Amino acid sequence: MSVVTPNTSTFLKVFQNTSDNVGGLILLEDTIESSSQNLLNHMYSYWLPTTSKQHRNIWFLNFNNTINEYKQLSKKYNQCNFVVIDFYSDPFGWNQPHTITQGATSLLSNNLVQVPMIFKSSQHDSNSIVNMIQNVFNAVPAKLKESPILLINSISTLVLKNGLSDTCSLIRTLINYNFNSATTAATNEDKDKKKSIKGNKMETGIDGSLNRKKQDKTFTNIFAILHTDLHEMDITVSKELQYISSVSIQVTELSPKLKYSESLPHPYESTITLITKKRSGRVVRNVEYYYINSNGKVEFDSAESLESQIQEAEVDPTENLSFNLKLSEEEKLAKNNVVLPYRHQGNDQTLIIEDPDEEDFDDEDPDDDLDI
Repeated sequence: MSVVTPNTSTFLKVFQNTSDNVGGLILLEDTIESSSQNLLNHMYSYWLPTTSKQHRNIWFLNFNNTINEYKQLSKKYNQCNFVVIDFYSDPFGWNQPHTITQGATSLLSNNLVQVPMIFKSSQHDSNSIVNMIQNVFNAVPAKLKESPILLINSISTLVLKNGLSDTCSLIRTLINYNFNSATTAATNEDKDKKKSIKGNKMETGIDGSLNRKKQDKTFTNIFAILHTDLHEMDITVSKELQYISSVSIQVTELSPKLKYSESLPHPYESTITLITKKRSGRVVRNVEYYYINSNGKVEFDSAESLESQIQEAEVDPTENLSFNLKLSEEEKLAKNNVVLPYRHQGNDQTLIIEDPDEEDFDDEDPDDDLDI
């Protein structure tokens, strides 16, 4: 059976720009034994090259990696530009000459000429993170604001520092927040104050109500990496984040049956379990396996495809014997036509044969067989 190509992989379909794509939080769960780095590198190969049809603007919230890793990532894809808001390099703010309160211009002006654009912050609370993103959004070129993806690496750090409740609240805010409208809010504030009550009635039909227009969210997806082995003592972390997510991607070790099987078509790395919540409310669960091919690229097989390949690849233990242990079609037919002695000849009903010499014990009296 042919191998499932990346184009048909459920994992990749999650990130395609289609009308069926589920927005909101995409949660990627991994452990130190089953890292998700290969999957991330594979997605970067789709998102970062400017010539790719799947090119996306990525904004990183960095809590785990060094700045050099992002520079190497940009260099790998021909100095592609993306935004990195770094909370890792200077967590206490000792190396920052400016603070966020000094304004976006003084804080960010020197960072706009870098590739990639790296902005450092030392404040990890939710309000400071939102304000920092707003300042960066106001400063960067418009090209980097087009349908961006926000990648949080990793959300485990936020949970450990700020707590689960505060982290979930931050995620909900980032999912629905429109940073573009917040930019123009100050400009239009004076105009809104000048609106008369009469004009408000004509526009809304409700006395004193506000004109609430539906606003588009800034980030098409919030992609968060959760290291589940850091929260083994608190299983509610994974459950709560899964609850608010649209897609949960769980990277786990292969089962022992697959790990030690000699009939696998490829050297699989890990198992991927995708739990997708459709807009209709339906929840779909898919299981896939990924491996690294000879060209160093990630490819996927579905669970159904792998099972079929294993069945085809299984060795027949009777294949090379000097004698035949298999029945021919005629022998199978003759075997099936044999009437067994305990079957009735006419109605094909099972007969109960009783031994007249067998002692009849009363089941209700356990001591009936004792000769007392």
